[in-house]
Amino acid sequence: MAWMKQIKEILLNRGLIIKPPIIPVPDKVELVHQDFLNGYFLHVRPLYALDIAIFTIVLKIM
Repeated sequence: MAWMKQIKEILLNRGLIIKPPIIPVPDKVELVHQDFLNGYFLHVRPLYALDIAIFTIVLKIM
């Protein structure tokens, strides 16, 4: 298993693989508002964990 760590560190240092993003756990719960779809058309909405996970998967495939 030590050689697996070495290989992973070498690949990370050379930029051939990326670490998945670390998503912090929020302190409080925020409920979804009625204007949930406005983030796609008008107002900017924050990225959700699912969005970040999909972006990470797409980057790994490319």
